[in-house]
Amino acid sequence: MRQTDKAAGRESGGVGPGEVFGILRLVLRVLAQRKAAACFLLAIMLAASLFQGAGYGALLPLLHVMTGARPQAPLGGPHAFFQRWLALFPDRQQALAAALTFAALGLASGAARIMAQYFSIRFSMNLRGMWMKTLMQRFLEGRYDRVFGKKEGGYINIIIHEPSWASSAVLSALEMTMQSVCALALFALLLWTNWIATVASMIAVGGVSFILQKFCIGPAL
Repeated sequence: MRQTDKAAGRESGGVGPGEVFGILRLVLRVLAQRKAAACFLLAIMLAASLFQGAGYGALLPLLHVMTGARPQAPLGGPHAFFQRWLALFPDRQQALAAALTFAALGLASGAARIMAQYFSIRFSMNLRGMWMKTLMQRFLEGRYDRVFGKKEGGYINIIIHEPSWASSAVLSALEMTMQSVCALALFALLLWTNWIATVASMIAVGGVSFILQKFCIGPAL
């Protein structure tokens, strides 16, 4: 049966199941050598997301402090922090200090995002280069006379395109992991703040989603 599958793969110009699983094992083995880089990239993504959230979240407390909407903020809160920070400047310079503070937070969040993009591209390029080199070496060692054959042109497609798709899939998985961690952290914070409202909101959103899926999206598909 295995020989039949291989013969069918040779006749159709494709790759047999055994070769596909071999490629997958090779990819996983090479990826295992980059665990530290993957963890570092995930940490950079999380830091960029936190900095970006801090930049957006600081706008409202700054506006409250500047407009005097909450003059008596609880000690230790963000409003009290910005009150103490702006109190270091004269009254005429507090608006400029608030603008510079928000600009600094935005600059820090933007720099973290740029660093995350840079390390993402670098990680993807390193993975793609390693996989292309390893696949080319394996194919040239075992089947040199068939790599450039007319019926075996799929090998060239595998060597060139598959590492690119695989590296993009790895980056997508890391981004999904980062978003999942942020979502779980936000969910835990909401539960800690007001678990009754959080659970009620989840039930309401789930009910609306079910109704839309059942009666609107489902029949259209």
